[in-house]
Amino acid sequence: MEHNSQLYQEITNRITKSPQQRITFAEYMELALYHPEYGYYSQNATNLGKEGDFFTSVHLGADFGEMLAIQFVQMWEILGKPEHFSLIEMGAGQGHLAADIISYIKEEYPDFFNY
Repeated sequence: MEHNSQLYQEITNRITKSPQQRITFAEYMELALYHPEYGYYSQNATNLGKEGDFFTSVHLGADFGEMLAIQFVQMWEILGKPEHFSLIEMGAGQGHLAADIISYIKEEYPDFFNY
């Protein structure tokens, strides 16, 4: 709760220091989510998953990652199996999607995995 009051004060200060006494919704969300000390994603207490604050498809099972893995292999093949083919997970999560994709590719497409 202490972080919430500090974040509230930080947002209030930002608004009062603004020439027009307001900030955009984007600025508000930037502070609420990414403030270095008080933002949601800056806290070690971020609780993701079925019992957490929110969850995504990767928290329900590996199916989404497996479907993407199949698509990535198809893309690699269509491109002529290039030597350099990078997959990068750009999410703010815990890496479950990447783990599901890698696990499925390793098991089902070892030629692609070892390439």
